Formats: sequence, structure tokens, C-alpha cells
Amino acid sequence: NSLVDYNFLHCRPTTLFSNDIDPPDKMILTAMNQPSVRAMEQVLSEVTIA
Repeated sequence: NSLVDYNFLHCRPTTLFSNDIDPPDKMILTAMNQPSVRAMEQVLSEVTIA
């Protein structure tokens, strides 16, 4: 949540996607800029290793 709170990531509502596919059952996070992409990659790499 803190990455969203600090505007590093943007939480998109699932209703903004195509209506012809089933909506995802989880929240979608989108990096707002290139440094945010790198921060997200770092966090995800630490989570997948642990």
C-alpha cells in the first residue's frame, strides 16, 4: 500500500478493462514512470527469492 500512497504505483480499478474478457480477481498495479518500474522490479525480485 505504501507504494500506492507515495504515487510510485497507480491502482487501476478492474472495471477499466475490456468488457469481453473476465475481469481479474486481483488489483492491478501500474508503475507511473521508469524509476517506479525499477523499484517494482526490485521489490518483486525480493519477494520471489524469499
